[in-house]
Amino acid sequence: MKAPQRRKPEKDKMENVWETFSYTNFEHYVKMIRWLECKRYIEKYFRQKFLTWYNLRATPQEVRIMKVFVDTFITDPSSLAKQLVDTFSDSISSKGSFVVPACFCMKLWH
Repeated sequence: MKAPQRRKPEKDKMENVWETFSYTNFEHYVKMIRWLECKRYIEKYFRQKFLTWYNLRATPQEVRIMKVFVDTFITDPSSLAKQLVDTFSDSISSKGSFVVPACFCMKLWH
């Protein structure tokens, strides 16, 4: 006779849901950047550097900014590509991380 299995605490379920959501979210944004490259809105070199930076060095604030750009410009890929290149090129090419100054205006340019 098998011993009854213990139910996992609710906390474990929430952690698994969050991990799945985070990975799915990450995967969505990576696919969007790859799609921009496939449609020739961004160059392969920028996509490679951007995704490496995004995965290894981007701060939580930088990730939020990138997500806002993608969500805002999802119907305008040309503007999305220009916004990403303009905003993150310096961060990607530098060894350090991009720090948004306290007085940074979060308005998007067109």
